[in-house]
Amino acid sequence: MADDYRRQDFELERRIFELDNKCSCLRAEKQDDDYLQNASAILEKLKSFYRQGGESFNLFKLLQDYTQVILDITFYEENQLVDQEFPEDSSPFKIQQLLQDLTEPEVLVARLTPGQEVQSVLGTELLECLYWRRGALLYMYCHTLHQRKQWIKKNKDTFIKCIQEGVRYLMRMLQVRNTVKLNDGVVLHDSATASILSEGIFSDTHLLTMMYIGEMCFWAVKYEDCSADSTDHKDGLQFRDIAMAERNGQLKSVVIRSFRRFSERYFPEKAAKNLMSDVEQKEEESHLGCLESLPVDIQFLIMTFLSPVDICNLGATSRYWRAMVRDPLLWRYFLLRDMQHWLSIDHLTMPDLELMDAPLVSEHESLEDREEGEEKNREVIFDYMSEYLKGCPSCRQQWLPSRPAYELLTSFLQYLVPSSEPRYAMFGPGMEQLDVSLVTRLMHAPDLLPVSGTPQRQINGIGSGISYLFNNQHKFNILTLYSTNWAEREKARLQQQSISNKLFIFEGTNDWGHPVVIPAPQVQKVCEVVDGFIYVANAEPGKGDKASEVAQIRAVLNCVGDSTAKPLLVLSCVSREPEAASDRAKHRTPCVYMAKRLGLPQLSNRWMVQDTVAESLAGVLDGIAWLLKSSGVKI
Repeated sequence: MADDYRRQDFELERRIFELDNKCSCLRAEKQDDDYLQNASAILEKLKSFYRQGGESFNLFKLLQDYTQVILDITFYEENQLVDQEFPEDSSPFKIQQLLQDLTEPEVLVARLTPGQEVQSVLGTELLECLYWRRGALLYMYCHTLHQRKQWIKKNKDTFIKCIQEGVRYLMRMLQVRNTVKLNDGVVLHDSATASILSEGIFSDTHLLTMMYIGEMCFWAVKYEDCSADSTDHKDGLQFRDIAMAERNGQLKSVVIRSFRRFSERYFPEKAAKNLMSDVEQKEEESHLGCLESLPVDIQFLIMTFLSPVDICNLGATSRYWRAMVRDPLLWRYFLLRDMQHWLSIDHLTMPDLELMDAPLVSEHESLEDREEGEEKNREVIFDYMSEYLKGCPSCRQQWLPSRPAYELLTSFLQYLVPSSEPRYAMFGPGMEQLDVSLVTRLMHAPDLLPVSGTPQRQINGIGSGISYLFNNQHKFNILTLYSTNWAEREKARLQQQSISNKLFIFEGTNDWGHPVVIPAPQVQKVCEVVDGFIYVANAEPGKGDKASEVAQIRAVLNCVGDSTAKPLLVLSCVSREPEAASDRAKHRTPCVYMAKRLGLPQLSNRWMVQDTVAESLAGVLDGIAWLLKSSGVKI
C-alpha cells in the first residue's frame, strides 16, 4: 500500500512540474493574464508542498488543485484559438490537444483513486466545468466552421463528428447533477426558481449549455446525410429530436412560463376549465376578451409581431393586459432580440447592457408575488420596458428631454446671426482598413453631400480639409487625420497588419495595464480649434483593438480645456451591405455593442454611434445631421 501511494505521489508530482514549465512559457507571452496568474499561484503552492516532503498528504485536494490549474491554462489557450478565429491548418491538432488535457483529470482520478467516483473526488462544479469546457470548445469551433461553407462541403464528416462529440460532452455536463423533484419534500418559497431547478437549470451556464446543444443539433440536422446507408442515421434522428426541443428558444419559454403564472393568478378558473361542462366553459369564457381566452403561448406569439407602441396601447385596454405588457421578462426578451438591429444609439438613449446579467426583482420577492396596484411599492431592480422604449428608434423621440424655453430663445437669436462654418476632425481605423474608402466616397457623392470647396488655410501643417453642403444650405468642414502616409496605410490594409499611429504619442500604461497616449503636437492644435470629432470605427466582425481605440478617443477629447462641449460622432462603418437583410447583424458589430467597446457611456461628452456603409454612404446623413445639431446649427 505504501508503494502504491509513493507511485501515485510521484506521478502527480511529475505532472505538476511539467505544468509549471508550460505555465511559465505562456506567461512569457502575456504576463498579466488573470488565469495564468491564478494557475501559477496554485502551482507554487503545490510545488511548495512537495518541497516540504508532502506532509499532511490529501490526494483529493491535490487532484482538485491540479484540475483547477488545467482549467486555467487551457482557458488561456482556448482564448488564443478564438482570437485567431481557429486557423484551418493548426486548429484540429490544437483542439485535440486541449480535449486531451481536459480529459486528463478524470483519467488521473480513475488511476490514482480506484474505486472512487470522479464526482466524489473532484466535486460537482469541477466535473461540470470539465465537461462544459470540452463541449463549449467544440461549439465555438463548429460555430466558426459553420460560416466556412466551402470547408464544410469538403469536410462534412469531420464537421458532423465535432458536433456529435460536442453535444455528448454538453449532455454529460447536464447529467452531473440530479434535477430537483418538487415532490421530494423540497421547500422553495419561489416557485419560479423551483420550476427552473426541476428542469435541470442550476445556473446561467446550464441554460447556455441547452442553447448550445440546440444550435449544434440544428447544424447537424442541416448538414447531415440521412440516407439509408448512413452509419450515423440513428444519431441523426436523435439530433433532430434534440434540435426540435432546444432550438425553439429557452428565453421564449421562460417568458411564456411567467405569463402562464400570471394568467393562473388573475384567471384561476381557466386552469380548472377542464373540469367544467361545455356550457359552463362557454359561459365562463364569455367574460373574457378574445385575446385573454387564448393560451399564453399564442398571446406571446402575437405580441412578438407588434411594435412597441402597439404593445403599450394593448396595455391600456384592460387590467389584465396592463400587467401583462409590463412583465420585465417580456421586455428583457425584446431588448435582447431587437437592440442588435438598431441603426443608431446616443448618450441619451443607450441602454444599460449590465441589465442582461442582473436579477429581475429583489431577492426577497418572486415573480409570482406581483399584485395589481402594488407596482409603485414593488421594488423592481431594473425597468426593462423603460430601457427598451428609451433606446428603440421608433419610440425614443418622446423620451428625449424637452428643450427649456430659454434655449428656444437662444436658438432663435443664433438663427438671426450668421454662424461660422463648423469644423470637425475625422480619424479612426475605419478610414484606413476597409476595402471601400469612406473618405473617397464622400468626395464623389454630389447627390448626397456636395463639395462646396477647399478653404485656403491650414492648421499647423495639417491640411485645411474639405467643405461640404448639408441640405444645400449648411456648410461644414471635415479635416481628415490619417495615422500615417498612404503607402504605409495601403500596405497594412492589404496585409492586415497594424501600423504605428503617428497621430498619437505612446506614454506607457496605467494601473490597469491600458495604454496611455497623447495627441501629437499638430493634432493637439487641431483639437483646440475644431467644433467636434468624427471617429470612423471598423464595425466588421472581429476587427478593432478596444484598448487602443478607447485611449485614442479619450486623448483627443481630453487634450483641451472645455472638451465636454465638443460632440463626438462615431460612424460604425462596414464596406458593403450584406446580400440578405437578415444577415445584417452577423456582418457588423451592432451600434450598442460598438458604444460599449469604445467606452462611450463613461464619457461626459455628447456622443452618437451611427451604423454606416462606406459603399452606399447609408447612415452618413443621419450622423451629420446629429453632429450639426449638437454644434448649434438649426436644421
